[in-house]
Amino acid sequence: MKTASFYNLRGELALDKKNSNYSWKALPLNVSAPYAYFESVIRSVSTQDSQLIDLCCGAGIHSIAPSKFGCNVTGVDISPKSIDAAKWLAKINRVEDSTQFTVNDILEVLTQESKFDIIIMSGSLYYFDPNKIIPLILNKLKPGGHFICVETNGSNFLMNSIRKLKNSSQNHRDERTLKHLLKITDINNLSYSFEKSNIVYFDLLSLLGGALPNFLKKPWHYIATRMDRVLLNYLFLKRLSFKFVFHGIKKS
Repeated sequence: MKTASFYNLRGELALDKKNSNYSWKALPLNVSAPYAYFESVIRSVSTQDSQLIDLCCGAGIHSIAPSKFGCNVTGVDISPKSIDAAKWLAKINRVEDSTQFTVNDILEVLTQESKFDIIIMSGSLYYFDPNKIIPLILNKLKPGGHFICVETNGSNFLMNSIRKLKNSSQNHRDERTLKHLLKITDINNLSYSFEKSNIVYFDLLSLLGGALPNFLKKPWHYIATRMDRVLLNYLFLKRLSFKFVFHGIKKS
């Protein structure tokens, strides 16, 4: 299959694939667990013809699966090249009829009148002030609607230190990534805006799988993700997690 390459506004590669992978299957196995769970939550709350919007959708790798669940998907991103990539990915996965990708500022989109059953975000919530964007998200949701996001845990001291150390030599991180990732207190505060909510933390031992030889990656991933679920969510070690998935439900 022909390779397609697209770059976002920051000149970063938005999509460069020789296949049609999307969702967690497009990611390295050792960092895929939160995204696999993210997808499973979306599937669990989707019904035929659910209206879903993917905010800051990027190349659309998390937009394709919901369309295959039966959702009508709208993807929005400020980068024209990322939207081009998302349209390409939708085309090769044959979901053009149930997906619509547009270039726009999501803050503008959130003030428009249309309502959605499901709103999703992946790795972008920290770019915004939660006190300002969450009320807009709630207003955009229909009664009983779902907000589901996967984000990086800003309270992980070890990962923050590694991130800053790498940036000092490579200079590949923006200021918000270095200083404004959502911390545990921010994550907990999200819950107060929704009638019901759930937070699940991921990635501690599973990250080590990236350094293993290929024949050990899958068995290690199977064991490590189950150990991480216990360590991070039941033994109060969530500050050591790398990612979390938040699911909030608006009052009916």
